[in-house]
Amino acid sequence: MNAARDWWAASLRQTPAERQKIADALGESHPYALAPFAVMQTERGPRLGAALSPPPLLNADALMAWDADPDSDVILIDWKTGGVALHGEPGSWLCGDPMPRQAMRLFTDGRTFARLWAAMRTAHINRYRAARVPGLLASDPPDACLPGFVVAGRLDAVTRWAPLLGAASVILDNPALVRTLNGLLIRAAGVPSVEAGPRLELVA
Repeated sequence: MNAARDWWAASLRQTPAERQKIADALGESHPYALAPFAVMQTERGPRLGAALSPPPLLNADALMAWDADPDSDVILIDWKTGGVALHGEPGSWLCGDPMPRQAMRLFTDGRTFARLWAAMRTAHINRYRAARVPGLLASDPPDACLPGFVVAGRLDAVTRWAPLLGAASVILDNPALVRTLNGLLIRAAGVPSVEAGPRLELVA
């Protein structure tokens, strides 16, 4: 299975009505902001597919050379619940921003992730338009404007936390899950847990 190719085929089939529905859901209208997204049909019904390595639209040569990389991820967002799945892969995963940062953002709601990603892509294209030298920003950023990582599957079932372990802090979208995430990261980093025990007496 080539998830990126499946996404690309779905993107090419989008009707104007479907594109408008995506724009309304994300709260953005610029084609650059909407480029990573397409409605994809799944066994569980339609989902908002998001290609995490979308075509580079700001560089004509790069766009012509772009191909659907079989190793790139596509996430499927259930817009009713915010749940996320990794297209073609069972289990639970961290998906998203490959760039190392001091503060990493982690999303457990796909709708929040998608809306912020679209907004960040709009901000990027607006900076490009406002630049005194337009060519200065005539390229897609290496991270495609991704706002951080998103959890595909269940947070407590993710087994690979390496992308977050080097960060100075992790900003989570759901305050109710902060304690759970702290425990998962401590366990992943191999830090021993501390518990209260019987009082230790000094032995003379």
